[in-house]
Amino acid sequence: MGFICYRKREEKAKSISAQNKNPHILSHGGYRKLEEKIMLEKKNYRPLPSEGEDTESPSPYHVIKSGS
Repeated sequence: MGFICYRKREEKAKSISAQNKNPHILSHGGYRKLEEKIMLEKKNYRPLPSEGEDTESPSPYHVIKSGS
């Protein structure tokens, strides 16, 4: 009987956990480590180019300034 009750509780906990859309996992680093990870991801983020858009930005040496 003890094993059956354990299995029922385990299945219930798994189903509740599976429905969690925003799991709270901070690991050993805590919130500070999570903030560092998010900031690094933001820094390295590059949006995908749209269709028909140049993939490389122009060099600052080739930009023509108007009115100078």
